[in-house]
Amino acid sequence: MELDLSFNYLSNTKGIKGLNICYLNLNSNKITEIDEEFQTLSELMILLINRNFIETLEHLKKQQKLRILDLGSNKISSFNEIENLQNLLFLGEIDLCHNPIQERK
Repeated sequence: MELDLSFNYLSNTKGIKGLNICYLNLNSNKITEIDEEFQTLSELMILLINRNFIETLEHLKKQQKLRILDLGSNKISSFNEIENLQNLLFLGEIDLCHNPIQERK
């Protein structure tokens, strides 16, 4: 199942708990954090969440089926956040462009 909630001025991800979806588009909202409810999306394979205000990736570390992750144009500034994704063995594509982390050396 797919769910497209892009361009809805959402400020959080509450209410997605337990949804049986493999594709979730949250592009171009006003989301400031990926809520812990994300951990219940056990079938999620594609997450598009660019053009938001995300700073942390802590609640993505249990997304074992995640293959594509688009985090472009957010507020990710620390390499420590990338470590939250290190055990996602199927993650083959990640977009972090236009985040403050790009400017770090």
